[in-house]
Amino acid sequence: MYINLYPHKQLDKTKSFFSKSGFFLIAGGSYSLFNEVWFRDETRLPMSVAAASLVVGGVVGLCVGLDKIRLKDAFFSMNPEQIRFRLTVYGREQSLLWNEVASVSISTYQVVFLMKNGKQVKMRTGAIQAEEVAHHVQTSIRLAAMEKRIAVNGVSMGQLTTSGAS
Repeated sequence: MYINLYPHKQLDKTKSFFSKSGFFLIAGGSYSLFNEVWFRDETRLPMSVAAASLVVGGVVGLCVGLDKIRLKDAFFSMNPEQIRFRLTVYGREQSLLWNEVASVSISTYQVVFLMKNGKQVKMRTGAIQAEEVAHHVQTSIRLAAMEKRIAVNGVSMGQLTTSGAS
């Protein structure tokens, strides 16, 4: 199962925002830098550095908006062997093998995987923009963990028993 967490339409809006913000920062920083260097009798170094920083930040924003600096895909992927995810366009990719997971704790805004080596890996599902997609991801993890007999929220599948009618 593969879910793209950042739809194409939303990605286009984000790039447009970066382009507009970058242009605004370049214009404001350039005006401020020009004013500091050419119209002042004495150049103030901190103001010049701040103005240059605005220009540099604007160039980076404009490059992101124009795809010169690429945004990574935010995704969730799960198969019988592993879970892979990146929840933000600048975040790093996480990969977990199911056979290394000891238990799973699922709450409203995050999923915590307790690994067999004692390490915790947190997946902030609150960072997923669409609430129904976040719920789908949590449900899929819950079902897969139950299928693999991994404890979910402190309840292991081995503890569950069905009582027969007497």
